[in-house]
Amino acid sequence: MPKYTYKCLKCENLWCQWAAMGDDPPSCPACEAASTYKVPSHIFFVNKETKSEKVQKIGTITKEHIEENREILEKMKEMAKKEEE
Repeated sequence: MPKYTYKCLKCENLWCQWAAMGDDPPSCPACEAASTYKVPSHIFFVNKETKSEKVQKIGTITKEHIEENREILEKMKEMAKKEEE
């Protein structure tokens, strides 16, 4: 069972409690009011791209780094071949 954070609408008390996902919100332990709700536990940020901003996508950055490392590897291979000769 996950642990959820609840808030009372009447007295604004916050508390954490283990509960099954389908359970109804419990009553407030401070004032015993039934008007409680589950507080969202994760915050999600959405990065919206505007025309003035140039935001690179992670896939593009990854591809660039792979290409840079391939070039470095090729140079290192050439140097190793020259040293063997």
